[in-house]
Amino acid sequence: MAARSARATLALVAVLAAVLVVVGCLAPWATVRGVSFSGTDANAGKSTIVAAVVSAVLLLIASRTGRPWLSIVAAIPAAIATTICVYRLADIANFVQGAPGASAAWGIWLATICSVALFLLCLVHASVPTSQTGDATSP
Repeated sequence: MAARSARATLALVAVLAAVLVVVGCLAPWATVRGVSFSGTDANAGKSTIVAAVVSAVLLLIASRTGRPWLSIVAAIPAAIATTICVYRLADIANFVQGAPGASAAWGIWLATICSVALFLLCLVHASVPTSQTGDATSP
């Protein structure tokens, strides 16, 4: 019972992280001369949203069905989202084509931090036991 509760809690926290990745992608990623650009102004933000949503759905399915291998599969799109965010954050100066020198805005930070959290939560979710029948009677 406790393991099932832990898996469900991890899945819900991962869904929250995925929602925050989406919020971060819709928020400003870069600012150039006072103009903000969101993550969805480029394909990077759209791809990150898709990867985070796919990861969250797979993790919910893994939690519901008790298949830990599916949590590892969910970590793959989470890793893709993390890679995109980290790359864009590292190269934020060139985020806006034709206007070098952009500075990072809060959305890219939120998307990056939460995508890393989503990836780690997928891995932790895979390591939590699926069920422990008979543990209530064990000493």
